[in-house]
Amino acid sequence: MVEKLPPLSEYIARADGPDLNMTYSPDRKYVKFKYTEYTIYDQRWDEITRNSRGHVFRVSDGECVLRPWSKFFNFGELYSETMQHTSLFDLLSKIPGYEPKFDPNGWFSATDKLDGSLCIAGIVDGNLMVTTSGAFTSFQGEWAEKWLRERGIQNYMA
Repeated sequence: MVEKLPPLSEYIARADGPDLNMTYSPDRKYVKFKYTEYTIYDQRWDEITRNSRGHVFRVSDGECVLRPWSKFFNFGELYSETMQHTSLFDLLSKIPGYEPKFDPNGWFSATDKLDGSLCIAGIVDGNLMVTTSGAFTSFQGEWAEKWLRERGIQNYMA
């Protein structure tokens, strides 16, 4: 199930504070939001900040047109070495509809997290749009868009 996002007006209101950066596309038809370092270090996670990883909204009607994964957390951020909930787990548990879960007896996969850029791509208003989480235009986004176009992948995106 895809989580329903708060309305655009709530993101814009929060962008006046320290939690979010707000960036408009060059044509000002779209706006995107990215949480700040202040949010990370002060653990200011809530429904808005968790869903501010480069989410792109159409300004004219407030619809979210590009949506990356919501913020995810590392295991050590939610549980101590003795498997006790951390204060971050307790904070996240208060967000309606969000339940951080861990089954110590269940299956899991462990991966290395490599540094890089999060590119967000999709067909927006009939055109391929590729952005990074923090910018509408960037070297990484332009490279990814060229790579997708060369392979015709945009023809398979809906």
